[in-house]
Amino acid sequence: MFHVLANVSARTSIVSHSRQTHLASNPLELIRQQLKTLKVGPQLQMQLVELHEQHHEELDQWSRDQASLAMRQPRSIYNEHARLAAEGYCLNTAIHEVSGFLLKYDVRTAGASLIDSISDYHRLILEADFQQAYRQLDEHGKMQLMMAVEPGVLKKLGIENSPISDRVLNRFSEKIPPSLFLTEAEFIAVIDYLNSSTKLFAALNSAARLKDFYAQALFAETVACVSAELNAGLIKLCLHPSFARTDITVHKGVCMSNQAGIFRLAALDHALMHDTKIYSPHTVSATEEETQSYLTTKSPDIYNVGLKVKIKRGAALDHLHDAITQGEHEVALPAGASFRVTGKSEQLVFNKLAGCAVPTTIYSLEQL
Repeated sequence: MFHVLANVSARTSIVSHSRQTHLASNPLELIRQQLKTLKVGPQLQMQLVELHEQHHEELDQWSRDQASLAMRQPRSIYNEHARLAAEGYCLNTAIHEVSGFLLKYDVRTAGASLIDSISDYHRLILEADFQQAYRQLDEHGKMQLMMAVEPGVLKKLGIENSPISDRVLNRFSEKIPPSLFLTEAEFIAVIDYLNSSTKLFAALNSAARLKDFYAQALFAETVACVSAELNAGLIKLCLHPSFARTDITVHKGVCMSNQAGIFRLAALDHALMHDTKIYSPHTVSATEEETQSYLTTKSPDIYNVGLKVKIKRGAALDHLHDAITQGEHEVALPAGASFRVTGKSEQLVFNKLAGCAVPTTIYSLEQL
């Protein structure tokens, strides 16, 4: 999901010699050094599992300690404790999630394709979930889905029946440029990203943040077989007449209660105060329906900040969701989107789990 970070990274930090000596003894620096010895290959999954088992608890506690120290200082993107807490949290997440990703996609070399990498078992799970979701669509939704993919793609995923004849489908499809049809790999990447049980988004998003904000490229290289296809698919869907949404406002509840929250809030406040842009290195998704935002459907103790975002162009993905999450009215933007923060307000937002209105900070954003 959408996480905001300022363009301040470990690469640009200025620290004293004594501070560098201290960093060398902390778990974050230790893992940074160990990651330099790893590469994409058959052994990476087990190596990440070992890293997780050896350092997860230690790095988690160290990141919490950094976050506690950060809270004693003014909120700022230049608060080193806040930045380190965010990096530690992101790294811990990536190690865990990407090791899980490698059980679904057996990436043997950098540059491997999605179709060659996806495991038979994971593909069967995606096919079963998609077939169930497809049965829940009405005839209009099924037709839109069929007009979104290259011929034969749905059949490869076990969809044999069509709500309309081939003749009628071809007549409608002629109005859509062939360059906008999703390939098999793009389609799999999109439905996997949206699947509520595989949680692929956590691996892809944390990998992208580590590469762009903390100069750790290993994880992004590992998931590239999926992230590249996902981005290519979303770019097509943003232009597809059945899926494109233009000049709309979307809503998102975000988690700022973890160790990274202090730094991310500082990034939003800094962008608002200094009129600087914020950037997302990964897919951004939100909902067109304010009542479907995580601010209203998830625990207010976790999703405690809201984003109200004016977007220029996105892709409506409801017809591509699994059966459990259809109806969320999700709209997604490809990786690389930039935004201005235009406002901040305190509001009472009704939360369904709490059963009452909850005080919430809402940031207003505009896509650049």
